[in-house]
Amino acid sequence: MARTDERTREQAMTKPATRIGLMGDSIASGLGVTSERYIDLVCAQGNFDLSDFSHTGSTMEDSWRRYLEYTGPEVDVMVIAHGITEPIPRPTAASLRFLPPRWKKRGWMDPRPYYSSRLRRRVLERLESALRWRVKNFLIRHRGFEVLENLQAYTSVLHQVFAVLEERRVRIIILEPTAIDERFFPSASGLQMKYWQIVRSVAGQRAIETRRHLLEWDDYFADHFHPNSAGHAKLAELIMAELR
Repeated sequence: MARTDERTREQAMTKPATRIGLMGDSIASGLGVTSERYIDLVCAQGNFDLSDFSHTGSTMEDSWRRYLEYTGPEVDVMVIAHGITEPIPRPTAASLRFLPPRWKKRGWMDPRPYYSSRLRRRVLERLESALRWRVKNFLIRHRGFEVLENLQAYTSVLHQVFAVLEERRVRIIILEPTAIDERFFPSASGLQMKYWQIVRSVAGQRAIETRRHLLEWDDYFADHFHPNSAGHAKLAELIMAELR
């Protein structure tokens, strides 16, 4: 038996690593959790290498462009975490023209996910954060909104992604958007679910539900949007269960 176990370990060590690709936005990139993001936890549990196409604020089209420009080893499995940033309502560019320049950057009017440990700085961060998202919500209600990628464009890219990856025999795992608090992000959850319905119709069994597995808001940072380390650990478990 001991020889059999040793032989199994040796075979696992010599077997080529499975290469995982990751497409996503700030959650996939691990905002606030660094090395505890879900894809790193997955890679730490098995013989996996990572090709990372995610980036904060990225749309599906952005991630897909990075993948198409990629010249490294072909991925075996693609984990897709989109339909999150794309449909979130944001103030129109015209309504932002009189605001501070840094507030005009993508995502800078959203509430902060976490705050400094230094008291004075933390107080100032909380005050500015509270002001920013309230101004954002006011502008959305009274001046209208726009999204980073409308449903038609998102659906078009989604079909391209599946067609190419299936042709290349890349296994696809696509994640449902985690929960988001409509107090801070008005109408975002409902719009995300519209995008998710399209994903489910295309992906079928390859679409993994996440919302019901994470606790609101214990598994999230203070913005009630980005999962914390506990939330990422649960996402890693869901992905590992699918890989097994």
